[in-house]
Amino acid sequence: MASIGTSREKSAQSKNLRRRGLLAAAIAGVLAGSAWVSSAQAANFTWDTNINGAWSNGTNWIGGIAPSGVNTTDNLIFGGVEGFSYQSNADVPDPFIINGLTLNSSALTTSNTIGWINSQGISLAGTNPFITQNGTGPFQIDAPLILTSNATFGGAGNGMVTLTGPIGGAGSLTITGGTWKTTNTNNFTGGLAVNGGLFEWAPVSGSTINLAAAAPSGAGTGTIRISNGAEFRISADPTSNDAILTANARPIAFGAGAGTLNINGRIGNGFNWIIDLTNATGSTSVIKFNGGPNGDSTNTVGNGDLQTGSNALRIATWTGQTANTPVRLEITNGALLSIQGGYNTLNMPITIRGVAGGDVHAQGKELTTALRSLTPAPPSTACPPTHGTVDCSSRIRSSFRWPPTSA
Repeated sequence: MASIGTSREKSAQSKNLRRRGLLAAAIAGVLAGSAWVSSAQAANFTWDTNINGAWSNGTNWIGGIAPSGVNTTDNLIFGGVEGFSYQSNADVPDPFIINGLTLNSSALTTSNTIGWINSQGISLAGTNPFITQNGTGPFQIDAPLILTSNATFGGAGNGMVTLTGPIGGAGSLTITGGTWKTTNTNNFTGGLAVNGGLFEWAPVSGSTINLAAAAPSGAGTGTIRISNGAEFRISADPTSNDAILTANARPIAFGAGAGTLNINGRIGNGFNWIIDLTNATGSTSVIKFNGGPNGDSTNTVGNGDLQTGSNALRIATWTGQTANTPVRLEITNGALLSIQGGYNTLNMPITIRGVAGGDVHAQGKELTTALRSLTPAPPSTACPPTHGTVDCSSRIRSSFRWPPTSA
């Protein structure tokens, strides 16, 4: 009988062990499943600012876990302090897919770099992809960016973000705040909307600077709109004096709240601009042109035909102009303005302003045309403008120089 009891006890123990094993396996499975689900959820990953290295290495991130590079909800956070710089690099997978970047450096002058060691760079994907600059420290993003869907660059910080890598993809780019500079020729196709802050296209020396319709540019290949008092700036390299070209130009549209188009450089000979004011009702649209480092056009002050010669801001077409779409033109450094003929009436008020840094005779002076008939002055007519005015025998000339360059 004792042997039978012992046998039953062993059988019961064996069953208990099997049950425990199954329970342990089930718990392990649940935990493994939980970990898998957790890794697939949206997460914030914060870079260790003491380290240079690749994104796929978990030890480079606070907490020791790296982003997967395939999650369209991941937000990668990069801080920084004054005096200590680092470089982090997107690597595998290729491209490295995320939802966005948050930049939080507290530095004042020390810049940190986001680079790449894969071939395609970073894909900004998912719902409302973004780069947000909330800090004071500058960042340089060398990695190519792919706008898989419509993206927003913005934030409350004032640190410069310089984008040296190309920006591509089918998405649009909306700037809502901050200071952003691209040095590349970009081919994203969804259009550029500068709705806040500053977006500057500043190509390196020797680059082609062209806003031809549908051509790659700092603004991509699509539409360009400036709204809410924001600024879109085109800056040629001052050492090379590269020309800004607008052959077959795409329109530059001003939207609600208008803003500033700042042409910071030399315009190539004979190129025209198309300005669309259709949606800028009630706000003043500002166009600045400084003529580049050499300033002056090839025209002389007494030349009655200012339609010719290089380095002139030639506005060939105004679209949507009304009495409620005022425009202010700030032409400095001896540069030249040309509003070309073909109008019976100039339907919006235009203010010509002499600003600090411009011709000494024109600084602080303004002339507002209000609504006036536009009668082009004959090319052969020598009618040099006087200081503080663009009138010529009570007519608004189709072309005029501002500021004046003689006493």
